[in-house]
Amino acid sequence: KFGIIGEGGEGGASLGDLSMGILATPVQIFSGRHFYYQAYKGLRRCHIGMAFLVVMSTSAAYVTSAIFLIAKTLGDHQTFPLFFDTSAMLLTFVLLGKFLESIAKSRTTDAIS
Repeated sequence: KFGIIGEGGEGGASLGDLSMGILATPVQIFSGRHFYYQAYKGLRRCHIGMAFLVVMSTSAAYVTSAIFLIAKTLGDHQTFPLFFDTSAMLLTFVLLGKFLESIAKSRTTDAIS
C-alpha cells in the first residue's frame, strides 16, 4: 500500500511527518551551508572543528529521518522515529549562539576603544 498522507498507522506517512520534513529541509540546506563549507575546508586541511561536529550530527539526524520517512511512505508498518526537529533545532541553537557571541565581541571591542 502506497500512501503519502494518512494517519501514519497503516503505512504511509502522516501529514505531520511530511510537514516536518518539508520545514526542516530549508533549515538544513540554507542555514547549514556555512557549516558545510567550514567542515569541508577543515577536512581539506585535516582539521576537524566545531563545524564538522555540527554537520555530522545534523546530517545524521536529517538523513536518518529522510530514510525513515521514505520507509513510512512506502508502507512499512513499523514505527520509526523522525528527527527532523532535532537537526533544525541544533542548527538554530548553534547559529543563535554564534550571533550572540558576535554581539558580545562587538560590544567588548566598543567598550575597550
